[in-house]
Amino acid sequence: MKETIFLMTAAIVSCIVFFTSCGERGNGDNNNPAIGKTIQIDVASSWGTWNYFSFSKGEIVGTGDASETADAEWKARTDWDIAFTRLYARTNSGASGNGNGGVIEIEAENANKATVFANLVTAPSSDYIADKVEAGLMIAMGSPSGPTTYDAGSSATVNSWLTMAMPVEVKPKVFALKTADEKYVKIYLKSYQNDEGKSGVITMEYVYQADGTEDLSVSE
Repeated sequence: MKETIFLMTAAIVSCIVFFTSCGERGNGDNNNPAIGKTIQIDVASSWGTWNYFSFSKGEIVGTGDASETADAEWKARTDWDIAFTRLYARTNSGASGNGNGGVIEIEAENANKATVFANLVTAPSSDYIADKVEAGLMIAMGSPSGPTTYDAGSSATVNSWLTMAMPVEVKPKVFALKTADEKYVKIYLKSYQNDEGKSGVITMEYVYQADGTEDLSVSE
């Protein structure tokens, strides 16, 4: 009798666990809700250092110097999606990487960029722009004779958010980005300083969709 009661209790508990777990998983559309986050990346500490960021990991996965060897090594890797150095950016696409990335600027005339970012709930499905070679990209301070330059892959689309000037002119912008493994992200490049006012720190807000869909709405 005790054995029968035990088995019945176990069965009931199993059913409760099963239905509870099904409820937590949701209706299938929210298995992998989009992840929203704000990060800050110090790009001014070292000239010529690229900071490689992965949206799936939510962190910098490594850095690379300004050499052709380092560029080739990072181009072959697909564990990063966007990289920054000083006033420039690159995506894992085209001349910068072997990934399937790219980027599109989301424009809305006279609109507040925070509003543009919030209203972008579905990523574009096509027309992402891959990186290209930009001759004369300044990435390192060289000899006493002046800065060194060399041809390097770079995202002209993203680079437009900063203008070389003294001081640097910042144009906050919103972009839709496709990652190296073809997931979708929206990014809002907000400022070129941190919360304490230190310059040379990129503040980027983003929403990353891990399930491969174009849904960039964040579940509450």
